[in-house]
Amino acid sequence: MDIVIPITISLLFFIAKFLEMKYVEREFRPLKYLIRDTLMVFGAAMVTLLVYDRFQAPIQEFVQVVTNSKPVATVVHPEIFTDGPGF
Repeated sequence: MDIVIPITISLLFFIAKFLEMKYVEREFRPLKYLIRDTLMVFGAAMVTLLVYDRFQAPIQEFVQVVTNSKPVATVVHPEIFTDGPGF
């Protein structure tokens, strides 16, 4: 599980809220509320990532049915000829 994404989201949220508190509101609230909100954002990001990882294939299949498109191959294996030329 890649935990870097939720940590990055939470860190960006913390910085944005701190800057908002310092420059926009110009009023400091206790740090425990900022940490609580950051932990809630981290939890929401983790749950979202878990749900996305769990249902990634069914979501792609659903989108293909709705848009009436063919699946796109993500990995293309190149053809390698190791024998002599056939001409």
